[in-house]
Amino acid sequence: MLSVLLALLPLAASHDVKPIEFGRPAPIGTLISLPTPAASNERPINKSEQQPYIHLENASVDQIQMIMDADFAEIDDSLEDSSEFDQYVPIGTTDDTTLVRRGNGIEKRAAFRGTMQIDCLEAPEVCQNACWYQNCLNDPTTPIRYQDGGRNSGRDSANRLQSGVTVSRGTPCQTWPFGQMFWDTYQFNPNPVKDSEKYLETDEWPMASFENPAFDETADPPQHTLRCITGQSNKGGARAWTNFRRGHGPYAAGGKWEKFRNGAKTHFVRYDEFNVEFNFDSFDANNPDHQNIRKTITYCDAPYTCANDGRQFHMSKLVTNGKTQGQLAWPYDATSQNAYQLDKEGTDIKQYHVTLAITGDDQDEVSAQVSVYENGSQDPTILATRDSTTDADITMQDGDSFSIKGDLPKTLKVEKSGIGCGTFKFTYGDAATDGLAVFGFDSEDQGYGRWSHTEKGKLSGRYCVPEDIEGQDANGADVVIGTRLKCSFPGW
Repeated sequence: MLSVLLALLPLAASHDVKPIEFGRPAPIGTLISLPTPAASNERPINKSEQQPYIHLENASVDQIQMIMDADFAEIDDSLEDSSEFDQYVPIGTTDDTTLVRRGNGIEKRAAFRGTMQIDCLEAPEVCQNACWYQNCLNDPTTPIRYQDGGRNSGRDSANRLQSGVTVSRGTPCQTWPFGQMFWDTYQFNPNPVKDSEKYLETDEWPMASFENPAFDETADPPQHTLRCITGQSNKGGARAWTNFRRGHGPYAAGGKWEKFRNGAKTHFVRYDEFNVEFNFDSFDANNPDHQNIRKTITYCDAPYTCANDGRQFHMSKLVTNGKTQGQLAWPYDATSQNAYQLDKEGTDIKQYHVTLAITGDDQDEVSAQVSVYENGSQDPTILATRDSTTDADITMQDGDSFSIKGDLPKTLKVEKSGIGCGTFKFTYGDAATDGLAVFGFDSEDQGYGRWSHTEKGKLSGRYCVPEDIEGQDANGADVVIGTRLKCSFPGW
């Protein structure tokens, strides 16, 4: 270190650079090229990569000026959370910058950093998701450990993959059959954003920047919980974490939550620990809108009622597609792609396909076939059939129905409805006996269109896509003799 300080003396004389005093805190800058944020989070610095330090007593004026102009830069904010700081040793200061060089792996000690507060008025669905995990699946007294962060953190991306959020088609909440199950039935948004009341994102808890174990499909309880929530609520949760991690906003000096954060001006380092609390101070008991929002947050209040409301789920099998993404595709195959379950249900959600063939002079002869795609096959596995030419009740009038099960886990009821010409209602499962394993729709239903059976045009998002059934008349001419409805729905 002494030789380093001596080497700085010519620079100090010419450019007002002073050796740093021992123990003096100061802002951080760099005298050598920094690695990119992405690289700094992928692996530790190798000693062989350390760049040589220029001995300034032997440097030319041009070399000194080049260093002053190019290398005295502020460290990018995306590195503030990285252990990359541990690789730099302060060696001198200008008026407003501390000069550093890469050190030998000096380690900052992790510490307990206090209690993060999540404002549940700003992020109600984040609170619901996190409270479910903290109070119903996990030991709520276990501190959370900060793993890594920064805008370009490779570990954040890896954790999103391991939690089941990062998939090849958007997120699970935007991909059939999960879009049908969670998006199209969504009724919880108390404060719509712009033109899309139902624009949903997949929220994971623990958050990606927290310590996350590698995915283990045998874990009980599951290591993460997922919930389809609005982007507005998701951003509220992100703000809560960012402010706490950086000591900004309500945690800054004089802020309402200053007392909850230990080390007000100290950046987080890897393995710092903290607790999380769900804060309801912003709710006004005399504001009906606030109280309506409050009613949607059911997992934060003791004694905890830990019955799944039908929207808490987790990944049960991870299948990567070779591009650091979980595999999802159309048609969905739960046996060869990422699989998901509702928490506490224990059975993978599948995409079932029911095809109705509607024929006869009065369009009253109805055959049915139910199938599922599995094991990567291009051809579906037939689970149940009903042949209108051999089964009882071969004709159907409005109000008539039949049930079909075969190898389906639950019974599918098909009813010819009077709500429209050729309209059929489908009910999978029995609400009285099958709990959450129930899904109902009709042949006119239309939901989120992206990655549906038909993505574009007037049939985009349709649960049932119609096709003509062609045959021949008495003279052998090709004619349309009926309609084929090809429908899909989630079930387990």
